[in-house]
Order: sequence, then structure tokens, then C-alpha cells
Amino acid sequence: MKFKIKKSYKYLVVVILCIALVGWKLDRNKKLNASETQMANVSVSYLPVKVDTVKITVLNSEIESSGIIESNLDLVLLSETQGKITEIYKQKGDYVSKGELIAKVDDEVLKAQLELSKVNLEACEKDFHRLKKLVVENAVSKKDFEDIGLKYQKAKSDYVTTKKKHDDTQIKSPVTAYINDDYIDVGMFINGGSKICNIIDPSDLKMDIHLSEKELLQIGVSKNVNVSSDAFSGANFKGEISNIAQKATDNNLFKTEISLNGQSEKLLKAGMFVQVRIDTPQQDVVLISRKSISGSLKNASVFVVEDDYVVEKDVVIADNLGEYVVVESGINKDDVIVTSGTLNLYDRANVRVIN
Repeated sequence: MKFKIKKSYKYLVVVILCIALVGWKLDRNKKLNASETQMANVSVSYLPVKVDTVKITVLNSEIESSGIIESNLDLVLLSETQGKITEIYKQKGDYVSKGELIAKVDDEVLKAQLELSKVNLEACEKDFHRLKKLVVENAVSKKDFEDIGLKYQKAKSDYVTTKKKHDDTQIKSPVTAYINDDYIDVGMFINGGSKICNIIDPSDLKMDIHLSEKELLQIGVSKNVNVSSDAFSGANFKGEISNIAQKATDNNLFKTEISLNGQSEKLLKAGMFVQVRIDTPQQDVVLISRKSISGSLKNASVFVVEDDYVVEKDVVIADNLGEYVVVESGINKDDVIVTSGTLNLYDRANVRVIN
């Protein structure tokens, strides 16, 4: 009996010790949790951020485009007569002066017609002047004089028309330039409107690019253009903006003509693909890191540090340069803005600068 009472006592002591140990453990965990909670509250009371001061930056920018070189003078000479080609005086690659003979069409029939119309004109002219004297003396009727006058006018018209047709058998260059290609051979029969040759001036070059409204504003009064080609590695050619369209295309782009006059015809040639670079005037702008922007570029805002908290301000983005953006309005010079750590920020949040 005594043994049983002693054994029960031991069990009771063990239970009391277990209860005490559990109580101590719970109290310790409670104190630990309270300490961690207090530390957490301290840590979130200030959000760590990196900042930078807004500065006015000088921006050197350029506009890039590309296009194909053309000749200002690039025409296809067409025949104004019909017949067989009897002579060719200038061929592909030849230099021709204005009015110089390129080819000749058979003119045997037209030559005879021209002689006949000339004789007829001379006869009508004599009759006209003879009757003109007689009508003054009332030796001939006024109707006869009017009839010979009409006949004389028709003779002059026939002669001019026939001479023009005869002259057209001699195909001449209308300009001074080079024959780039030809389309005729001796013995070939051509009609009116047939292609004779392609004439270009390789020293008078141009090219067209298309610029947006924004790019036109960037250019300002600048007219100088740098031109480069993959065919001439490292070489740089000069151009000049010669004309900007007064009306935009359907894509809201303005056709801009660039003159390449003065370039060596041994280098740049019509048909070459080239790159264009237009240096724009220097601009004083507010340039900030893209990482400073909260939200999209269309609805952008930044966090400005004031004392130990931040104020969220809406900004207008003028241009996106990739890693950086140009701010048109919304912040001022010397404002301190958050550049890193914006993810958890909100207006009036307490912050601590860590950079």
C-alpha cells in the first residue's frame, strides 16, 4: 500500500514539472514573438530607397533614317516620230550635250514633203503680196484677196507642220548629261512614244526621307546632313536639306529632300542605299532614369523626397530614350527623386535614404 502511494507521488511530480516546462516555453515564445513583432514594426516604419537630384542636362541627339539615292535629272527620251532607225551617234555610257544628235530616223519621204511644202509656201506668198497691191488699186475683188490670204496661211501651217515632222527624225538630247541606257538598234522600226534612251546626271544627286512632326521640330533650322554607305566603310559624305513638304502624307510624315550636290560621281551613285544622320541642336532638358518612373509612360509619376517621407507627383514624359526619359513637366531642378525602391512606395510613405 505504501509502495502504491509513493509511486503515485512520483507521477504527480513528473506531471507538475511537465506543466511548468510547457508554461515556461509558451511564455518564452510569447516574449520572442513580441520582440520580433516590435522589430518588424520598426523595420517597416521606414522604407529604404536610393535617390538622385534632378539636374538640367544638355542633350545631344540625332535623327537617323535611310533611303535610296536618285539623280535630280533622270529622264527617258521618247520618240516623237515613226520610222526606221538609220543612224546611231550616241550609245549607253556616252556623254551628250543639249541639242546633240543621238540617232536618226529615215527621213526620205518627209524630206520630199518638206521641199514641196516650201515651194507651195513661196508661191502663195508671192500671190498674196501681188494681190495685196492690186486690191489697193481696186484691180481685184476683196473676196479674191481673202481667198489667197487663207491659202497663204494654210501653206505656212503645212510648212511648219512638215518641218517639225522632219526635224523629229533627228533625235537630239534635250539636256547635257550621260546616257545611262539605250533601247534602239540600227534598222529597228519605232513608233511615236517609243523609248530611245535613259539620260541621267550623276553629279546632281538627291534622296528623299520621311520625318515625323516631332523630328521636324527637333531639326529646327539645321540643314546639314551626314550620309554614309556600307559600300564605303568609314567614309562620311555631306548633304543638305533642300526641301521639306508643306503637307504630310497619309502616315503623318513629311517628305524631306536631301541634296547631295558636290559629291564625287566616282563614289556615290544613283540607286545606292545609304544611311542618313541629322544632328539636332543641343537642348537643355530634365533627364531622369527610367527606373524612377512609377506606372506607365503615359500616366507617369515619380516620388519626391521631402524630409523623411515621399510625395508622389505626376510628370509628363516628352521623350523615351530607353534607359532614360526626358521629363517635360511635373518636377523641378534640385528635386530629390527616388531612383530605386519604388515598388512598395506610396504617397506620404516614410523613407530612409541608403545611398
